[in-house]
Amino acid sequence: MNVPNYSRTHRVCPICGCTRAEFVYHYQDEMILFNKLPQEFDIVSCTACGFVYSDIATSQSIYDEYYSECSVYDNLGVTYGTVTDDHSGDVYAQWAKEISSFASRDASILEIGSANGLLLEELKKLGFENLSALDLSKESLDNLAQRGFRTHLGGIFSSAISDQIHKPLTEQFDCVCLTQVMEHIYDVQGAMRNMSQMLKPGGHLYIEVPDAGRFQDFSDYPICLFNYEHIGYFDEASMRNLASTNGLRIVNIIHKNIHFSTEQDVYPCVVGVFQKPSLARSGCGLTLKKYASEFEANLSRYENIIPPQEEVAIWGMGNFARQLHKEVGGRWNIKYLIDSNPLHQGKIVLGYPINIPEKLAEDKFSGTILITTSLYADEVADQIQNLGLSCHVKKMSP
Repeated sequence: MNVPNYSRTHRVCPICGCTRAEFVYHYQDEMILFNKLPQEFDIVSCTACGFVYSDIATSQSIYDEYYSECSVYDNLGVTYGTVTDDHSGDVYAQWAKEISSFASRDASILEIGSANGLLLEELKKLGFENLSALDLSKESLDNLAQRGFRTHLGGIFSSAISDQIHKPLTEQFDCVCLTQVMEHIYDVQGAMRNMSQMLKPGGHLYIEVPDAGRFQDFSDYPICLFNYEHIGYFDEASMRNLASTNGLRIVNIIHKNIHFSTEQDVYPCVVGVFQKPSLARSGCGLTLKKYASEFEANLSRYENIIPPQEEVAIWGMGNFARQLHKEVGGRWNIKYLIDSNPLHQGKIVLGYPINIPEKLAEDKFSGTILITTSLYADEVADQIQNLGLSCHVKKMSP
């Protein structure tokens, strides 16, 4: 077989956005019963970050349509969502135990893709009470609502759906859980952004996926892990990169083997526990309130720096000059407003026209020039000197 040379992939890397990749495997399946998805495609490895993914030219909306029309995951008799034997029960108990290692018992927890709520039940056994479910299956949510869980109808990309029973998802949570789902998602970064928005600052994101980095250790059945639904192949490195590209802190990376039905049905998985950064509380509100109060208190003190009858030219029409005029300008004998900025010149401010500096020389002004700008007070003083004026100059800057 000729190995393709990828100068540009159909799909950008879901982790880093690179468009160059190396060939890994050619997948073909004539049993894909959804004509909007191709029956064959290449699985590739990103040349930048190494992430392995199915190079399919489609969109997240097409996959959403596929899962709503053709997926077996709504068939509760087929998926492990209804299996309650000792082995599968251990899986949910293990997930709950891992979540309890970083979440306090009063934490608000949202499970995305909650199905029959077996993980929520295990969390409830551990003493968690503020538990919510987000799922596209109304039937599953109806059942969960009857069992006392908070329910939201929707998914990662459609979490605003509501009806008479299930509320729209408007709050943020201390913990968001996603197990065995991310490998099915086309728009990985979009999913991460949406889940981050569901998290409170400082909240945790718990993601479990198949550990593609260890498929080779399970040679009895790895080839079935290549399929048209698993379109992202994660390992520890890609989980770390997923956190990095979304500004999340890595709390823990867990490698484990799970089994859903029998002791022989072992499945390698990797878990990423990520934390959304907490917001640093700014203390400048109190500081600026004090600053504003002191500024207003000091304005009245400037009145006596100009004798009542002396002619004044105010140089610089920034915010300070305008505030100063409101406070004491009415008691000054103002003759000119001056500004070097051409955008200000000619405009009327506080009832006076703003003149160019040369106007002072032209009229042979001999009163007091009050420099109100603080950043360029020395430069303005030099400019006044160059105009050859014989007048007093006062700076308002320290």
